[in-house]
Amino acid sequence: AVLDSWALGAEIAAHEGAARCVCSFVDEANDFADFYIATGGNDCAARLFLVAKGDESSAEITPVQLCESFDHQGPVLAVAPAPKAAFPDVPLGFLSASQDGVIRLLDGGGQTLRMLIGHDKGVVSLTWTEEPTPRLVSGARDGTAKVWQVSDGSVVQTLEGFQNGVSVLALPNGALATAAAGAKGQPMAVPPYVGCVVRVWTPDGTGKFTPSQEIFEHSGPVRGLCLAPQQLGFASCANDSTVVTRTFDGHPLATVRHPLSAEGFESYVLSCTSAGEHLLSGDEAGNLLVWAEENLGGAADPVQAIPHPGSIWKLAATPRGDVVSAANDGKVRVFTRRANAAMPQEAQQAFYAAAESRAKAQADAIRNAAMPNAGQIANYPKWETRAPPRGSEQTKIFNKDGRLIAASWDQISGTWVEQGEVTGISDGGVVNGVTYSHVYPIEVDGEGGVVHKLQIGYNDGENPWVAAQRFVDAHMLPQYHLNQIAEYIIQRSGSMPNMLGDPSMAPQTGAAPPGAAGGGVGHPAP
Repeated sequence: AVLDSWALGAEIAAHEGAARCVCSFVDEANDFADFYIATGGNDCAARLFLVAKGDESSAEITPVQLCESFDHQGPVLAVAPAPKAAFPDVPLGFLSASQDGVIRLLDGGGQTLRMLIGHDKGVVSLTWTEEPTPRLVSGARDGTAKVWQVSDGSVVQTLEGFQNGVSVLALPNGALATAAAGAKGQPMAVPPYVGCVVRVWTPDGTGKFTPSQEIFEHSGPVRGLCLAPQQLGFASCANDSTVVTRTFDGHPLATVRHPLSAEGFESYVLSCTSAGEHLLSGDEAGNLLVWAEENLGGAADPVQAIPHPGSIWKLAATPRGDVVSAANDGKVRVFTRRANAAMPQEAQQAFYAAAESRAKAQADAIRNAAMPNAGQIANYPKWETRAPPRGSEQTKIFNKDGRLIAASWDQISGTWVEQGEVTGISDGGVVNGVTYSHVYPIEVDGEGGVVHKLQIGYNDGENPWVAAQRFVDAHMLPQYHLNQIAEYIIQRSGSMPNMLGDPSMAPQTGAAPPGAAGGGVGHPAP
């Protein structure tokens, strides 16, 4: 039986820290089509799970971990199958790519069999082309996509002209789609948003590609690509709240929008995928939205919303028509419409309860973020000890019975007059759906004089470099900003926001690349 809506089929505690990527594939050498899920996370691990075994009548989804690898020197940001046509000597394997810029071929035991080295920065996307022979295409934060001949590890072609992370997708007609967070040397915050371009590349018959279409439909960094429902085209998702479907030659078909974040900003739609007649998209606030093919476009509402307890970094379809999500809470979840594959009702309720609890905590944090705490109140002079002002001081804040009040000095009566209770003392708050002890303003200096005003969240006791890396990842900034942002967090003491892109603020561990200062980084301020 087929369910009308998607239900939780399995929940895998896959990673310590965020689960950043996921893919699913079958074992081509097994007639019974074993069903696998490969994952990667911020814990620098790549893992492989056997999810089901047997023929199509086997419905139970029971993940079993087969292997793990810690060979990468940074978070694992992309995984992909290792097809037999490309690796005939590998019985079972998959590819993993990391912030370290290396792509690894891992076998079913987690051992590295081969490495593809060529990117200068983290690899964020992988896809396979089929003509004339299977070739791997990778997209990275160095602003390039590379076409690989995996048999000897050589780079057949480097596609350039991008800025920051590049997403790649092989299309069924033999073409290649790419999307980027920015375009090299181009401003991003003014029409036609040339920094947020989707390109279609046509194969030239030799395994290389030539550009054929440039599409300017997004106003924020493009974060992901997928095939549209029924493979009638492809879709892209971006930091501007939208998912756009189009034909294979780039003609737009429909646009759907995620709701604004809890703070009223544009949603970062981080990933999309399709399964049957449904298009699914996930955002940084933890919303997994399901869109029906027949009502895409306009003001259409999603047919289902599946809230997650953390940001959804990646979505992928499985060979059996299920959908897998990789989330910020480290869990990988399988959603199914097969009635006999859904988890018991108690597990379904626990999942939704966790998401509801997170949403409530965020709402409370937004409401209470500005309220001063007891320690802050105690630092202010007590009302009963008030004295005439010094110099030109005409307004002052006092601690009155455990509340902060604002008072103004009345020259005629010679007394302080209460003006009302004070809020807004705390610097804690919520950024993109996540609660932090502190929220600091930070600005990204873009090209053409454009300044992107953003916020960075930081928790007491947290490693500043961890918080800085999270900010770099979320806004797809060049990695050379990392030290600068971490130092800003350490030094933050109520001063004016730091201006990223200022050449005088170059990081201490290596200079910025030529032309980086003042580059178009970030996106129109959400």
